[in-house]
Amino acid sequence: MRGMVHNDRITPELIAAYERPFRGVDGRLAYLRTARALRTEDLVTRMNEVEKLDIPALIMWGAEDAFQPIRCGARLAAAMPRARFEKVDHAGHFLPEDEPRTVARFIADFVKSK
Repeated sequence: MRGMVHNDRITPELIAAYERPFRGVDGRLAYLRTARALRTEDLVTRMNEVEKLDIPALIMWGAEDAFQPIRCGARLAAAMPRARFEKVDHAGHFLPEDEPRTVARFIADFVKSK
């Protein structure tokens, strides 16, 4: 619930969709692999390489993200030579669930501009 602004959109079906890939033994192993891959210290060691990527990049960030401060996304976009940063108002960590139309519009505008 902390990851979304529009808590009324958190339905049993949405929760089930997020949980489905992690069911059973294989799912639990996949979850552990995912958790290990998200280790912040590993990403920090690669940030110089990420920031030097000279490719078009759209970085969207929920204005009310409870897990990652918006300044992290803005800093990343500023460091990347061809990145565009978009703040998504009324959204938390799960942007497509909080503001699907805004996310779709930002993606469409970005793709059209390239």
